[in-house]
Amino acid sequence: MKRGLALTALLVPVAIGGYVAFHPGTADAYAIDSAFGQPTAFVTAERYVIDKAHTSIGFEIGHMGVSTVHGRFNDKSGHVVIDPANLENSSVEVTVKTASIDTAIEPRDNHLRSADFFEVETYPEMTFKSTAIRALPNSYVADGDLTIKGVTKKVSIWFKYYGPIDA
Repeated sequence: MKRGLALTALLVPVAIGGYVAFHPGTADAYAIDSAFGQPTAFVTAERYVIDKAHTSIGFEIGHMGVSTVHGRFNDKSGHVVIDPANLENSSVEVTVKTASIDTAIEPRDNHLRSADFFEVETYPEMTFKSTAIRALPNSYVADGDLTIKGVTKKVSIWFKYYGPIDA
């Protein structure tokens, strides 16, 4: 039986600039507990495949100081290995197809796919590979390497676990 994993609000810190410049920082999970119930703790050591239908990878960025643009990436894959007894044995790896960016404004999405930003023809994927997993009350933090357009930076991404899905 294949085990899937529903992670929600894995927020990729993406500062979109001429060269997709970004700096080390933390990514905050959206406050969505009311919509999905309370997150739970991992119970058994296991490898989980990220469930694409129930996992959200999104971002927000200020727009000219007057509003915030929310977006997401629709095509993602990856896995999580969790050993709740020893988080040092745990890891997260995620691959995102950059062309799947979706801000609900097609002309903006096309511009973000261009060489001005993600340059999806040359860099079709961005990746995150954890170097450590930490437990917090009601959530986890994956510290690791985020690679966008061939540039790798250290980031910390908060995520919440809502339970396995038997597929």
